[in-house]
Parts: sequence; C-alpha cells; structure tokens
Amino acid sequence: MGFVYLQVKARRYVKVGPETYRRHDALGRPDADMDEEDLAVLMHGMKQLADGAGGKPDRPLTGIGIRGFNDLRHTLHLEFDAQAIVGETGTEFLDLMRCRHVVTEEVIELYNLVPRPILRDTIGASGAIDD
Repeated sequence: MGFVYLQVKARRYVKVGPETYRRHDALGRPDADMDEEDLAVLMHGMKQLADGAGGKPDRPLTGIGIRGFNDLRHTLHLEFDAQAIVGETGTEFLDLMRCRHVVTEEVIELYNLVPRPILRDTIGASGAIDD
C-alpha cells in the first residue's frame, strides 16, 4: 500500500468530491455530518497529499492543523499509532504521525506542520499560567 496508495486515494477524492467518494467508500467516509468548513480543510489536505506532500519532513502537509489531519486520516482509513514532534519554530511544530491502515495494518508515516497554539488568554503578566 504505502504512500503511493494514499496519493491515489487522495487524487480520487479531489476528482470526485466528498459525496461521490463517500458513496463508493467501503466505510462511508468522509462522514456525512462534516460541515462545509471541515470539508474544505479536508479537500485542502487531500490536494496536498495528491501532489506528494506529507510523506517527507521537508514537504509536510500544511494548513490543515490537528483536526484536519485527523479528518484526513479517518477518511483514508488510518488509525493513529504514534506521534512525535520532530521539529519546531516559535510559531509551528512539525508532527510525525505514524498511522496504521485499518484493513492491511500497514504502517505509514505522515508529516504535518501545525501552528503552535497561542495561550495569551491563559498567561498572566508574570508569564505564569493563571488559575
């Protein structure tokens, strides 16, 4: 299976869209109750994956965040296996997500560049977290 399989699935998703993809997907994904914003983020991730992003640390998925990555993973029948932060800047961190296909059990690693959360509402003037 591997990364190429995910690219093929992502290309199909981009070509036919979420409704047609769901009708032909063995597990009925993406979920029918996803809102338009989540579907747009999922499409953004699928387009990147179709173009070869996500398989290497120097070309991670971007702009989908953690939730979008989880929607992408779920749609492609991947279960979470392990996660590691493999790089970071002041504003982003690079996640290495190890996933396992639910049918073949093959392990696939994907890279996702995630914006670092801003905690300005919970950090006091002293820099300590407010209770």
